Amino acid sequence: MRTEIRDFCSSLSDTLKPFQQTIDEALPEIHRAAAPFDLGDLLNGLKADREEMKKIIEQVENEEAYLLIFGPLKSGKSTLMNAISGSYVSEVSSLPAYPCLVYVRHTDTPKYSLTRYDGSTTSYPDNSTLQQVVRDAHSELVKAIKETEDRDEIFDPETHFRSAIRRVDIGLTATELDQGAAVLVDTPGLYAKMKFGYDRMTRDFRDRAACALFVVKADNLFLEPVFDEFNDLLSNFSRIFLVVNTDHSKKDLEPDGRLRPSLESTDPDQIINAFRSLAINTTIRHAFEEGRLHVYPIDLLHSAQKILGKGQLSPEELDGGTGHERFQALNDDLEEYLNGSGYVREFKTDTFRRVDRMQGGLETHLGARAVDQFRTLKNNVESRLNSANQKVASVDILREIDWNESFADAITDHEQVLKTDSERYVKRLTSRVSDVIDAWFESEESLLQLEKDRLEPLLERESSTMMEESRQRMRSLLAEPNAGAKFSPDEISALMSLKIDLNDKLLSEMETAETPASAPMDSVKIPPESIPTTRVFLDYLFLRSNKRVRKALFGNLETPSKPVTPDQKEKRLGADARQFISDYLKDHLILTMVDQPRQAGLEYLKSYVSRFQSMLEEILDGHRDDALEELESARRAQRQHEVIEKNTNRLRTQFESLSKKLDSIRAQFVDVLEEDESEEQDDEPGQELFVDEEIDSGDDSDTKVS
Repeated sequence: MRTEIRDFCSSLSDTLKPFQQTIDEALPEIHRAAAPFDLGDLLNGLKADREEMKKIIEQVENEEAYLLIFGPLKSGKSTLMNAISGSYVSEVSSLPAYPCLVYVRHTDTPKYSLTRYDGSTTSYPDNSTLQQVVRDAHSELVKAIKETEDRDEIFDPETHFRSAIRRVDIGLTATELDQGAAVLVDTPGLYAKMKFGYDRMTRDFRDRAACALFVVKADNLFLEPVFDEFNDLLSNFSRIFLVVNTDHSKKDLEPDGRLRPSLESTDPDQIINAFRSLAINTTIRHAFEEGRLHVYPIDLLHSAQKILGKGQLSPEELDGGTGHERFQALNDDLEEYLNGSGYVREFKTDTFRRVDRMQGGLETHLGARAVDQFRTLKNNVESRLNSANQKVASVDILREIDWNESFADAITDHEQVLKTDSERYVKRLTSRVSDVIDAWFESEESLLQLEKDRLEPLLERESSTMMEESRQRMRSLLAEPNAGAKFSPDEISALMSLKIDLNDKLLSEMETAETPASAPMDSVKIPPESIPTTRVFLDYLFLRSNKRVRKALFGNLETPSKPVTPDQKEKRLGADARQFISDYLKDHLILTMVDQPRQAGLEYLKSYVSRFQSMLEEILDGHRDDALEELESARRAQRQHEVIEKNTNRLRTQFESLSKKLDSIRAQFVDVLEEDESEEQDDEPGQELFVDEEIDSGDDSDTKVS
């Protein structure tokens, strides 16, 4: 039988170890390359799968069967462990035991060590030294728990007290453990105040254990809370051995006041029958019917005393209680189970269950769904690289633009618009000046009043209007797409790729740029000596020259402030003077004045384009630095992704091969399991759950319930 298990374990170990080596090599490389990516779930999942695989390999290589001992606090678990091991391996006292797992296994030489939550392990020369360390640690733990609770926090040794003991390992030269290749695991007592981490400490072992032993005192057999945890054990373990811890020295009170031996000491089977008929629930009843639950009423303290005191205590020192044969029956059943086909079958079944779960995890992290996720990841990396390359190329395209050439048409167009505006201004201003001259001819105002009161205010208003219209015209022209600059489709695509909005930047630049201001108006001065005048008969009679006529008409020619009546203006000046004044103002004032907004606008536009070119070059310099940095980051991410892809593809390929090999092993041993079950059904057509068997010819009648 050991050969069959050894073949099974060897085959499974040889299949898993190459993949374990591969994942050990691949995971660090994936971890180093995973920085730019969100691969936390993958890494944590693969790490968990690797740890599970290591545990499976360790289990099958050591061929160890874990027997977990459960039960409420002070139910006798440690006493049972001492009895099974044949050695004092766990402290038994009135104090709660330290809340950690205690492993007891066969070794060639005695070994004692403990492991703490910080990962450190310490070895001790003997059990007594180890027990003293545990007792001292117990006080320290109580203090740490109290300090944590005083802060209204839930105690967790991983956080609050990492020097707490996590597990104790004891190696003995116990023949019983060696023969069964078993490891006893004593769990913390249920309902203990220091029950922290109970689920976490025992979760892994529920699938690794061959069976579980549940210890409960006879007094607590009918307490519902006790069997809440027991129902969970039935769902997780192939075989449960229920040990009812009895007390053969217990007494009951008679009606007359005398003490008599209690039913627990004289006939414990009646308690078991009552448990089966009265307190049993559906889960427990099904376990009985399936043959997965075996019950043993045992006085554990009495049995442990006999085993540990054999050869050391005198008959007088040994407790005189009876019923030790029940413990021997339990021990025999355990040995038979661990070395029988039932254990072999369940060992394989439990191992396959762990393998299935491990395969499921690997399928999640390496299978079809993972392939889709990695394909999306690869597409994102390639998209990021393409985007970075495009940005660098866009910057290079824009840096090669001849901005003067690009804006040449815009400047020409703007100049033409401003020229057209100038022509319009000349017509408008000439017309308004003519109206002013006509109005002056109808008045008695002097020539000086025409200059100062009529023409200068008009020309000043018109100059401001023209400058404002010019500014509005430039704003309108520069608000066109790209300010009228001519870009190629590639250059426009480059601007869009870099998300450079020229209009926003142009308008912003124009708002902050210094706009052309109106030039100060020159004083209007019409030369009176050049104004045509008409001489009448008397002028000729008295030999008056044109100069004398003009002086008589306007007064002092330097300051012609003499009022001139409408009749005088009509008689002495007439149409020729009107035309002269109009032509003079057009040639000497209007043409110069209307050209000022055009010239100022062109200078402003050229300056603006030059400033914009410099501004855009600065922007492109920043974009190039960012684009090159982004490109290098994308290339680095691509290299890291290639490392991840290489290793995950390697893992995926080997996982597919591993799955086929595991399917082959599973098929091979499933056939064997089915044959074993068929043979057992032929050999054992029926099975009684409670069998009364005469074990001793003495007064005690012990019952082995199987």
